Amino acid sequence: MTSPGDALPPPPKKKNSFIANVARAMGVRITLLVVNLTTALILARIMGPEQYGIYIFSFAIMSLVALPGQAGMALINVREISFRIVDKDWAGALGIVTFTRWLILGYCLVAGVAVFAIYWVFLADRLSQAESSAILWSALLMPAFILVTVTGASIRGLKRLLLGQVVETLFRPILFLVFVAVLVFPFGQPLDAASAMLMHACGAGMAMLISLFILHRILAPKTSGVTPTYAARPILKSIAPLTMVAGMQLIIGKTDIMMLRVIRSPEEVGYYQVALQWANLALIAQQAVMMVSGPSIARAYRKKDMISVQRILTSAARVVFLLALPLGLILIFFGETIIGMTFGKDYLPAVSALSILLIGVMVQASFGTITQLSKMLGWESLIFWLVSGAAFINVVLNYLLIPSYGIAGAAVASIFATFFWKAALAAIAWRRLGLVSFPVGKGVVNNPSPSRNEEID
Repeated sequence: MTSPGDALPPPPKKKNSFIANVARAMGVRITLLVVNLTTALILARIMGPEQYGIYIFSFAIMSLVALPGQAGMALINVREISFRIVDKDWAGALGIVTFTRWLILGYCLVAGVAVFAIYWVFLADRLSQAESSAILWSALLMPAFILVTVTGASIRGLKRLLLGQVVETLFRPILFLVFVAVLVFPFGQPLDAASAMLMHACGAGMAMLISLFILHRILAPKTSGVTPTYAARPILKSIAPLTMVAGMQLIIGKTDIMMLRVIRSPEEVGYYQVALQWANLALIAQQAVMMVSGPSIARAYRKKDMISVQRILTSAARVVFLLALPLGLILIFFGETIIGMTFGKDYLPAVSALSILLIGVMVQASFGTITQLSKMLGWESLIFWLVSGAAFINVVLNYLLIPSYGIAGAAVASIFATFFWKAALAAIAWRRLGLVSFPVGKGVVNNPSPSRNEEID
């Protein structure tokens, strides 16, 4: 007789397993949405547009610095652990987890020193006291922020999709909200950006410890007495382009905030963040589907089962679009009322950016999970060049549009940049592999040979 933790659950065999997993992921994403919206509402109302804008600006800087230690390693963990599960290579799975953890710790040490050095040399005299304090506290957040994300990705690679999503997305924001509720409300103390960032760091630290404990409990039955094995060179070779891809994506997402702060004001950063907060609601299905489909695509591709890859793509695209469309339309028509009732009249300037961003959301939803497909197939180099082009477009358009149009110009720049690289990626997937990422249309799947796959890379 075996105990419940002795083996990972077998892959679901029911035809509706994908929809069931998406439904569970949606539950996690909806919970995350509620937590994030609650947190944003509390912070925005307590801080006001200026301090809230400073908090968002500081968090954006931390996200950029944390990227090399987060994005690439998270994707590597999902993809490579999924591969090793197919091969029943538990020593290799443990090796991936161990090696990436040491890489993260090493990176955080180097990045932390670099952040403090850059601050004292270049930024100390140019930023306000509030901005300086928030940025410095954000350095404490970075290690835990990275480890929670990568640990959740490892758990998803081990077929624990729901648990991995909870670890990756919910632990940190929920614990942050708990700290805010315990330390702010009972005492009626004002909350500034620096204090909020410190509480965020404390919450992330607790989330990190819990997530590492959960991962250990999952791995222990299969890896007891196993010596971890890994090949450092292939991992490092993949991490670099994946990190650069994620970096360019983050630049597209954060350039708006950074340039709004530099060209306009912290208040406009706060307005834009509110617009983003609501616009991302319509993409909640896409985020959930990407978490579910990634490991499934990786395993199907490992078996060279391209028919299954196409089936996953089609199902994913339909779920994403059918859920995004009604949510987007509701927000377009009732955006002003929703923002006024939630964030307050001080944030009504966000409405113009929200309407524009929602058009971009509909465009994104139409491409389904093309981004996740390309990452799971190992197209790092290709994605990097496409996203780099999009990032360049975003920076140029922001520079041209923000001075005159503010947050509306930033929203337009974001739409054009995102459309460029996703449309190009979808066209290449069709041309090279016969795969269709849209909710309608039928792919003509061509099983790629190893040599052809290398050519794509």
